[in-house]
Amino acid sequence: IAADKRLAMLDLAIQANDHFAIEKIELDRPGKSYTYDTMDILTTLHPDNEYYFIIGGDMVENLPKWYRVEELMQLCHFVGVQRPGYDMPS
Repeated sequence: IAADKRLAMLDLAIQANDHFAIEKIELDRPGKSYTYDTMDILTTLHPDNEYYFIIGGDMVENLPKWYRVEELMQLCHFVGVQRPGYDMPS
């Protein structure tokens, strides 16, 4: 799904909750985008915020392979959610 379409869906999903905000860091940054780099920027810009990174259960098993994952886990809390048709081990 194109970035502009994902952005529009995200905007619709959070528009009624002022506790959420959209940051377009990854869309505005050229080149490859790593979650660690994004979270490093966000925690530097907003050091008092607490971040939760929601990922599908299918991605949980791949988390150990993510770029700088040990450092990333110091910057945010991960929340794994079950996806239909995918068995998420505990």
